[in-house]
Amino acid sequence: MLEKLKKLLESIDGFENKIAYRAFPVGQAPQLPFICFLETRTNNFFADDTVYAAMSRIDIELYSRNRDVMSEELIEEKLRTNHIAWTKDIDYIDSEKCYMVTYTVEI
Repeated sequence: MLEKLKKLLESIDGFENKIAYRAFPVGQAPQLPFICFLETRTNNFFADDTVYAAMSRIDIELYSRNRDVMSEELIEEKLRTNHIAWTKDIDYIDSEKCYMVTYTVEI
């Protein structure tokens, strides 16, 4: 599941080799913008002591120096065309002097 998502993200124009699970190794992050993604929890459907459907909540984080609306649109289009519902949060990280746009999905 996570490998499929990584391949999907790497297929976004301009993000080849700019995707990492959780974080890039220290000193090896590519130039902005880049994407990190991580599984944050499960949200399983269950009844009668059985998990009927296992769902993972995943955050897809776009990091950019300035607000990168073009990259946001590319990510949103890729999610939409692959029938992945998402929510979006936008933060500025003062210590890093960059924006972090987080897409939360469940797969």
